[in-house]
Amino acid sequence: MSSHHIVKEKQEPALIVSDVEALDAELFGQLLEWTPTIIANESSAIKLAEQGLNIDIIVSHHETFTQQDNVTLIYQEGSSFIDTALNFLVRQGYPAVNILSSDLSPAKLSPYLDLINIVIFQDGKKIYAIRSGFNKWATANEIIDSYASKPISTKGLMKINLHQYKTQQDGLYEIYFDEPRIFIAEKINF
Repeated sequence: MSSHHIVKEKQEPALIVSDVEALDAELFGQLLEWTPTIIANESSAIKLAEQGLNIDIIVSHHETFTQQDNVTLIYQEGSSFIDTALNFLVRQGYPAVNILSSDLSPAKLSPYLDLINIVIFQDGKKIYAIRSGFNKWATANEIIDSYASKPISTKGLMKINLHQYKTQQDGLYEIYFDEPRIFIAEKINF
């Protein structure tokens, strides 16, 4: 198979950058391999531009000077940077987004879960929403964090504390709950 791929517009997840340093440089590079649409706030846009990366969209409270061509400016009115960016992506028909952040509460993203698939990279973790009955193969002793507001039941996981579990062995684990979706987090192995 050729190393060259044809990617249709909006086929790959967009990338919202709230904090450039929220992810290891190598993993950040992997997210950029398919040239996603990059949305940044002003401070992240400056850091990305310094690294020679092209930003597609800047969310700002005021007019922002940029030395890059073809940058779309979105005015942030009243809502947060993340909300403004997500609302834009939903209106544009993007099916998925990766978010780099250092201080984002997954619960604040619940209103978007029926509109766009969301993965958050934060604090060395990959955080994403799941439905009841979720299962995944993992190696023994992996840590899984739950952001559920109600108790969950599991198979293949041992409870460590209120919201943290550990895989018991190599193999599938399962998670069940009574909410439409919950967020879980897994540690990113560098």
